Amino acid sequence: MSKYSELFTDPEWFLAAFDADNAQFSFIKTSLPTLRNAPFHDGRSNLSVNGATTKVSLDEAMSWQQSQLVTATPNRLLIHVSFCGSTLLAKALGLDGRNLAYQEPQVLIDLANLKAGRHAISLLGNVWNHILSFSFGQFKKHWTDQRAAFVKPSNWANNIVPDALNTPSPSRCVIIDFDIESYLVANLRGGQKRLGYSLELLNHLARQNQSDKVLAERVERMPLSPIQKVLHLLTITFDAQQRCLTEIAGRADSVFWLSKKQLLRSPRESLANVADALNIEFEASGTRPQLATLFKTNAKAEAPLEFSLREESARNSYVLTEFGGDISQAIQWYQATLI
Repeated sequence: MSKYSELFTDPEWFLAAFDADNAQFSFIKTSLPTLRNAPFHDGRSNLSVNGATTKVSLDEAMSWQQSQLVTATPNRLLIHVSFCGSTLLAKALGLDGRNLAYQEPQVLIDLANLKAGRHAISLLGNVWNHILSFSFGQFKKHWTDQRAAFVKPSNWANNIVPDALNTPSPSRCVIIDFDIESYLVANLRGGQKRLGYSLELLNHLARQNQSDKVLAERVERMPLSPIQKVLHLLTITFDAQQRCLTEIAGRADSVFWLSKKQLLRSPRESLANVADALNIEFEASGTRPQLATLFKTNAKAEAPLEFSLREESARNSYVLTEFGGDISQAIQWYQATLI
């Protein structure tokens, strides 16, 4: 038995990072309230209860991983594109206390960067598959009074999910998505921070796909206004994400698709369908007050921050009024060039 078996099996030990150059995983000690209260598990929130980090060599982790029997416990994944309500969905599924939601763990982002950059370790076939199997397997851990756990990888990490599904473990995926116009509007509604992230995501994904890089360079040379150029680039980002989703859906054992509109219009029905798809227990009727409160707050904020669907709809209308022509032009280019 590995001396690190407790780290690998106890949910109090959270897999925080992977350092490929030093071939080490980093674990921190956390708690259930800490994980539940943090909107993301990617380093933006402090998840450690004691400030200490325990490092484990890749060899030690792989030795333990290969000694484990394949279990029937599936990889439960909530896959998404940017700004489509996935954080709200994940939080809602954890409201009744039966399920633990891992929200965008940093270690999966680390691995996504390695693959995008074609780091040597990502090209080692069997070793890489074991690294992914070990890492995703860490997000099956949950406390004894809970029934199950699931992970919502950052959409930055969607590029490694197809590889992660090439394992003997069964997989159940829920994919939350929305249409291209909604995606472009959501980006403009969010301002510079969102736009900056989406363009960085394009650069990240284009490192793996030369055609995306060529298209982006083509857009840069087109005689467009700055906002038109950004919107055209965002259609490439959208298309790259859609290709990831299609590949993931093709490799998962079970897939359920959900739109943001469905989630907001019929939250209890949507949550019941998602819980069934992930094969987890969730009782919507027992969490009605909490659901009502959750759907009126910003799911991405650490401190309670009011959210109004009516206000978001008004901002969407403003964006369409101000930039509707530019959005339509970008969508037409997308349809002619990328579909």
